[in-house]
Amino acid sequence: FLLEVREAPRAREAEPLPFVPAFRYTLGNRAFWIYALAALFLLFAVGLFAAAMPFYAKYALGLGEEATALLFASVLLAALPSVSLWARLAGALGPKRAWLWAIGLLALGALLLLWPRGLLEALPVGVLIGTGFGGVLVLGDVLLAEVIDRDAAATGRRREGVYYSVYGFVNRLSGPLQALAFALLTPLFGYVSGENPGPNPEAAFRFLMAVPPFAASLLALALAARDDGGRVVCSNRLGVLRPASFYAEEGPRQVRAFLGDAARAMDGQSGEMVGALLSLGDIAFELNTRAA
Repeated sequence: FLLEVREAPRAREAEPLPFVPAFRYTLGNRAFWIYALAALFLLFAVGLFAAAMPFYAKYALGLGEEATALLFASVLLAALPSVSLWARLAGALGPKRAWLWAIGLLALGALLLLWPRGLLEALPVGVLIGTGFGGVLVLGDVLLAEVIDRDAAATGRRREGVYYSVYGFVNRLSGPLQALAFALLTPLFGYVSGENPGPNPEAAFRFLMAVPPFAASLLALALAARDDGGRVVCSNRLGVLRPASFYAEEGPRQVRAFLGDAARAMDGQSGEMVGALLSLGDIAFELNTRAA
């Protein structure tokens, strides 16, 4: 397979950009920064899971080395087969929407780590985190490739090297962020080291495994739910309004706010907006019909 891979001849026809302009255009690509920052937060969350898992297993779950290995295995064994699932979802929903689902699963798994008291309770959460991690890992590369392809279509030049260089630098910032998260345990919980774990190491590592990764995943989700121009594309204000919004006293205000959101999303461009009033029964019937 590798012997048959060749660069498209057209990619060598355009004259390469000089060093400084190449980086300037890359750093000015808003779509790339939206993706890169979201990926940074996700890498921070996943890296913190891996770094803090032994401490979480020891102090919060009271597990030994063999049980800790099983907890790690639940994440990895769920991530590997989930790749085919995410590939199918990307084909059905599109890579962007599938990536949003993967980030949502990762955030949910992080939050659920607050509650397990033993191995049997933690294993399903590990499977959930592994499934989300598989989607984040696979679909992230697909979306970065789309960003690079759009840049090539706009500039007429293939600049993967510059993009991956900047992306690699941004990714390395996750290391200092993980160190900062660990450092917070000392002022918040009194944890210093294994020899001096402080008065409540269980709470310290429940916090470390759940709160920072959950917050980082939410930040990644907020970034990922934006288009190339930075506008929100997934919103509960634009697209669907509950029937009660029309009937209640604040109904007119809700409708005006909805129309205002629609106008801002169109960004001054002319267009057509189509609306429909549907009951929840109609929507359920349509979804069941499509699924069948």
